[in-house]
Amino acid sequence: YQAGDDDGDASSSPVLSTAELAPLLDERGALGGKNCRTASMIALESIAAKHNKIVKNNPLIESRIWLNCFDETESVRLAARRTWGVIHDKSDIGDDLPKPTAMYAIPLLPLLNSKDSSIATAAAKAFSHGMK
Repeated sequence: YQAGDDDGDASSSPVLSTAELAPLLDERGALGGKNCRTASMIALESIAAKHNKIVKNNPLIESRIWLNCFDETESVRLAARRTWGVIHDKSDIGDDLPKPTAMYAIPLLPLLNSKDSSIATAAAKAFSHGMK
């Protein structure tokens, strides 16, 4: 995927491959410790601000951001909610989160059984909130 495809000018934008995005989505990023999760959300916010489609059209990325919107750590939760707002073109969403697509649940389900209790708790909250 070329990030520049969003605005039609691929030559001036770097190529963002799946391999380059992977560290933001696994235990090194969105599923890691609180600092990793916060940093991952900040990085995804920056990517979404310039190339919204790469974030908005990927169920795994959507699910990881949605998960972190319900993290027990405030810094992670706020960074994820800012990122969620960027994806949905809302500057201040607070607790009124726009709903995820129906595809959010597929990558979220295995996280309900995570060894990390904070991930499992956030997954349960994210899953239930998405079903409302």
